[in-house]
Amino acid sequence: MKYLLTIVIFIFTWTTVYGQTTDLSTTVEAQDLTGNSISQAHFYERYTYLVTISNTGAPVANADFNLSLSSVNNIESAVAQNNLGGALSPAVINILGSSIDGILPNMPNSSSIEILVTVRASPIFLGGATATVLVSPPAGTTDTNPSTNTSVISIIMTERPIDFQITQSQITPVSNGALASWGDSVTYEMTILNNSGIEYPLQNFLIAAQNINGAGSAIVTLENLTCVSSNGMNCPTLSGINPTSSVNLTNQFEFYNHVQQIVFPAGASFTLRITYKVEEGDCSRLTPNQLLEIGNRVNIQSYVNNTGFSTNNLIATDALLNTACPCTDLTSQVTKVSPIAGTLSTWEILSPLTLHLLIMDHLISQVALILSIRAH
Repeated sequence: MKYLLTIVIFIFTWTTVYGQTTDLSTTVEAQDLTGNSISQAHFYERYTYLVTISNTGAPVANADFNLSLSSVNNIESAVAQNNLGGALSPAVINILGSSIDGILPNMPNSSSIEILVTVRASPIFLGGATATVLVSPPAGTTDTNPSTNTSVISIIMTERPIDFQITQSQITPVSNGALASWGDSVTYEMTILNNSGIEYPLQNFLIAAQNINGAGSAIVTLENLTCVSSNGMNCPTLSGINPTSSVNLTNQFEFYNHVQQIVFPAGASFTLRITYKVEEGDCSRLTPNQLLEIGNRVNIQSYVNNTGFSTNNLIATDALLNTACPCTDLTSQVTKVSPIAGTLSTWEILSPLTLHLLIMDHLISQVALILSIRAH
């Protein structure tokens, strides 16, 4: 009994002095969404990292883990799964930018747990993407094999052809007809299609009315903008309408700017319909006998354009003749009145120099202006 008590006291003293030990380890594997191991992914692809944490040492509570990504990936979710041997799932897994962390409440001997992390690759990043996982015992506990506390994996991010298409058609007047009178409306339909083989986002798209030939101007008013159909995706929320709904269109004016990213699945598209009311604007100065031509322009902004697709599309509509601006015919003539002869060197100081300026409007009237200039 005396020897047994001595051993118990020794063990208690050793544990107090040297602390608890455990043996945690971790591995990480990159997988596609079906669970197959991968060594590369294309930009903007959704894939996963499978993190496995095991304990082959003494039971340990409150070990922490962390996964960090080197590339600019968006972590969409992180969930615990496949708990074995009594391992408890973390109460919460924190997603902080391109990293996650959490606390493991209990990891008995011969237990393990998986953390499945779903990520969305950057739309522009190419090259090596590294994921690093670290698992650590709590303070006061020593890991007997710290070399297995870290796991690193790298995959290659590759490029895929990106191709978007913009098409437009005029709905009214029908058959791409011209406006019949000032105050009529013109309606266009616009389709944006992701013709790529992968899901990919646009950064932005905008819609603008344009004065194409400058033969005068028009008062253009946005009457309506709606999404009339979509294929393979939802219609976008049209929240970027310009609060200025009516302008004297002399060049180009943006009536809509989407401002935010919009994701297109492969082959997906949506169609918008826009209606403008067109009224006569300024008179025509340079082209009084030419029909004003207006149009609708769609511009898209992609993160990548590696196939050279067109990022804008313009459709034109003939309006009407602007009222010709009033014309005039001006000439001018300057004559010296005084002194009658002589040069500046022979004039007396402060003698006046008088000029006669005649401006004549051959269509209306003439005006004579006398200028007096003193030489010093």
